[in-house]
Amino acid sequence: MAQHDDTTSVWTLKHDVVLPYGQLGVCTVVHVRAYERHFGEAAVVILGQFGHFVGQSLTNSIEQAAAAAQTALYPDGRHLRIIQHMPYCTLDHRKVPEFREVHLARHRRGPLRRWWQRRLDDRLARSAVAATVVGADGAIRHVYPDVRPENLPWKFTGPSWHQLALHWPAEERPALPEMYPLDLIRPAEVEIPDVLGHQRIQVWPEALYTPELIGGPSVLPVSAERNAAVRARNDATGAFFEAVTDREPGEIVELHQVRRDDPTQNQ
Repeated sequence: MAQHDDTTSVWTLKHDVVLPYGQLGVCTVVHVRAYERHFGEAAVVILGQFGHFVGQSLTNSIEQAAAAAQTALYPDGRHLRIIQHMPYCTLDHRKVPEFREVHLARHRRGPLRRWWQRRLDDRLARSAVAATVVGADGAIRHVYPDVRPENLPWKFTGPSWHQLALHWPAEERPALPEMYPLDLIRPAEVEIPDVLGHQRIQVWPEALYTPELIGGPSVLPVSAERNAAVRARNDATGAFFEAVTDREPGEIVELHQVRRDDPTQNQ
């Protein structure tokens, strides 16, 4: 990979998109901004967790978000410098935006390996764990909502995080809140000197950092679908564990496997 010492070169924002990522029912969408400078140099990819998100946090799914960005934006294998952005962290008793560099190991998964993984996933998906509750009013079956694994050509593992210092230009400092728990007063621009030099990066108050405000109306169907899948899985998971742990007097619970194509199952 080419190395450059020119810290004065200008970074260019090449991609600014809202991407679905991760397993359906677990993760939703992520804000991806990709900056490029020299040919052959690693692209800086900022992965942002939206405010009031639904599903697994970006911290717990950063590998899946990185894989989605690599697959969608850089399928040729260009190296990426991954930056995780959270709408805020608590610093000096104030809520301020947070950027952390994430170091990850990257693996490319070939067509044959992905084909074999699909066959294995298809076989495992044929059955599921169920809890059948038998009581005075009959029997009700609750099926545990498994999720299908991803099968992308890129896989990232072993994340470790490094906090990045921000520089607030003088004209942007009035956007900072006075004290916790107040949020940013308005959208603002900051710099990440150790990564992008003097390139300014936009940040938003948590309430304004949403998929539809960043990506426009076109992302609403995908975002709504992913959010609904997470809520449906959470409801089904809750019903399953409630059936197992919160039995009425006289009820019997049987744990067993069922075929997913069984038309008699109740979820």
